[in-house]
Amino acid sequence: MFGRCPVASVLLVLTIYQTLPSSGRNFSVEDKEFCERETFEASCSSDEVILVRKAVFGRMHLGRCVETGYGKLGCSANALTEVEDRCSGRQSCQFPVGGLQSTRPCPAELISFLQVSYDCVKGSCRSFVRVTLN
Repeated sequence: MFGRCPVASVLLVLTIYQTLPSSGRNFSVEDKEFCERETFEASCSSDEVILVRKAVFGRMHLGRCVETGYGKLGCSANALTEVEDRCSGRQSCQFPVGGLQSTRPCPAELISFLQVSYDCVKGSCRSFVRVTLN
C-alpha cells in the first residue's frame, strides 16, 4: 500500500523523536478535527514520516462536528495507540474515523469526532523491538 511502512516501525520513530526533541528541527504540529463520518488523512513528503503526538476520540466540545451537546459533552477516550498503529512511522495514512469504534466513550447514537495532533519528521521506515516508555 502506498506510503505504508511495516507496522513494526511505529514506536521506533516515536522513541527517537521523544528522546531527541532538541534535534534542531522546527516542529510544525498539525492539530485537526475529523468528524465521525469523515476519513482521517495525513501525508508527509518523501523523506519524512508521520509522528502522531495526540489523538482523542469523543465529544470534547461543540464545533464543526458536534453542534448540539445533548448533555453529553466531555466524554472522550485516548485514541493515541490506535491512531499510532495506523499512521506513525508511515509516509501517509488514511482511515474512516467511524472505524475507531473500539475507543467509543460516548453513547453510540451521538456523533463523535477525532482530534489529532501530528507532525512530519525526517526519517524512514525501520524495524525494531517494541519498547514502552513510562
